Amino acid sequence: MASAELLSVDAIRSVGHNFISFLNKAGQSDIPLAFESDITPLFTPDCKKIVNNKLLVTSSEEHLNQLRLARAAAGKWTIMQMSCMISSSEERSCTLRFEWQAEKIDNPHTTMVILSINNDKKITCIDEVFCPCEKTVG
Repeated sequence: MASAELLSVDAIRSVGHNFISFLNKAGQSDIPLAFESDITPLFTPDCKKIVNNKLLVTSSEEHLNQLRLARAAAGKWTIMQMSCMISSSEERSCTLRFEWQAEKIDNPHTTMVILSINNDKKITCIDEVFCPCEKTVG
């Protein structure tokens, strides 16, 4: 695929759905994630992850280790609802908003993620913002 070509919205949405499936597997599986079968098909080797505006990891291998640490700290987690998905061919990005709950965390959390995607339909950057769900006032 030439670099000037746009990815279709369907292709971008597919990457978004695959990312949510990946997170569900990371949160629920009793078998640890494997680099070759779980990470390589979805992420570029130099995939960055930014969380709450701070660079957290700079490679897909570091991302795998970070997820293992998160799983140990939070316990099993479940994505309860994906409430929004916005795909942009021009930006080669997919924005997702979802709610999740973990065994060792009291309150559900809302997470918004912007996935940057390359021509090969792999994620090059995960830009994530999350916060606990709170009662609306007013």
